[in-house]
Amino acid sequence: MLKNNESCVLTKIEDNKATIILPEIGEGESEVNLDELAKIYSGFAFLLKPLHHYKDARKRVLKHESNHWFWDTLKFSLTIYFDVIVASFLINLFVLNKSAFYYECV
Repeated sequence: MLKNNESCVLTKIEDNKATIILPEIGEGESEVNLDELAKIYSGFAFLLKPLHHYKDARKRVLKHESNHWFWDTLKFSLTIYFDVIVASFLINLFVLNKSAFYYECV
């Protein structure tokens, strides 16, 4: 924000020069010395960034061409569930084996 209720878009700062876009000029850019810009600067600035589109990224990651919300998600995660079942079985097998070994030693 500039003084006298004016504004500009700061796009780049290099070598004591600032590249700005003024609404009066349109889409053209102009270079201004940083000292000159500091004189007309009001002390307020807005930080703008592009909006992130989550829907598009989510479709690519999850392959979201599904018909049913539950069964298709279950099919997609079937390998994870299989790994969890195998790990659970092995853990329980080790626990049972340890308790049997403990009672034999006592």
